Amino acid sequence: MALHSHAGRWSVLVLSILLLLGEPVMLVANEVAGPIRWLPPLCAAALVAGLVLQALGIRRLRALPHPWLGN
Repeated sequence: MALHSHAGRWSVLVLSILLLLGEPVMLVANEVAGPIRWLPPLCAAALVAGLVLQALGIRRLRALPHPWLGN
């Protein structure tokens, strides 16, 4: 985990579970009940939140010293 924090690890876990369960639910719900208007924006928001967390993790990794250069 690039975030090096308890909250960061849990947020990545929650987002992963949301995306893993949300996409199949959206497909099945579309077949059964027709289009659910709030579900695609929810999945899009989860993807954006994942990108933000990834950017924060990359920024924190860049701030760390290089492991092989000894600086």
